[in-house]
Amino acid sequence: MEHATMTVVGVIAVSAIAVSVLFVSAQNRADKEANLQQTTSTSKPVAVAELPDDIHKEITRLSEEGNALQEAGRLDEALSSFQRAEALLPPGNWEAGMWLLAAIGDVQFQKKNFKESRTAFMDAVKYYDDAKGNAFIRMRLGQSMLELGEEKEAENWLAGAYLMLGKGLFIHEDPKYLLFVKSKLKPPKGGWPDGW
Repeated sequence: MEHATMTVVGVIAVSAIAVSVLFVSAQNRADKEANLQQTTSTSKPVAVAELPDDIHKEITRLSEEGNALQEAGRLDEALSSFQRAEALLPPGNWEAGMWLLAAIGDVQFQKKNFKESRTAFMDAVKYYDDAKGNAFIRMRLGQSMLELGEEKEAENWLAGAYLMLGKGLFIHEDPKYLLFVKSKLKPPKGGWPDGW
C-alpha cells in the first residue's frame, strides 16, 4: 500500500486540514489548526515521497504519542517520541521530516530551550521549501531568535509570519512578540485594519 503524505500526527491525507493538527495544546488547539490550515493551503506544493509501510506505521504511532504527551504537558517524553520518529526516516527529503522538525522545535520552544528550538526550525526552513511558507514555523523560528538576542533575524521571520496571518497567529503567545514585530513594521496608510 502506498501513502500519499505523512504529517506529524500520522494522518494520511493530502488536505491542509490534516497538516493543520500538527501543533496542538489543550489551550489553543483550534486557533493553531485554523492558522496552519490557512498557511498550508497557500504554501507551494512539494513532491511527496512515499515511506515504506512499516516505517510509516511506526512514525505515525510515535507522532500521535508525541502529540498526546505534548498536550498533557509531558514535554520531555513528547520530545523523545518526535525524535525517535525523526530517526526512523530514511535518507532523503521526506515531507514528514519537515513536520517532525517543526514538532521537535515546538516542544523545545515550550521547554524554553531556545537554541535547540532555533536549530530545529532553521533546519526545517533550510531543507524544506514549504516551511518558509508556513506562518507558524516562521513565528516559532522568529520567537526563538528573539529569545537568543538575534533581533534583526527575528524581525524578518516574525514579520513574515505576521504579514501572512495577522495578529490571530499570536493570540496565545506572549504579547511581547506581537509588540516587537509591530514596532518594526510601518503601518499602512490609515493604520492597521482589524485583525492586524
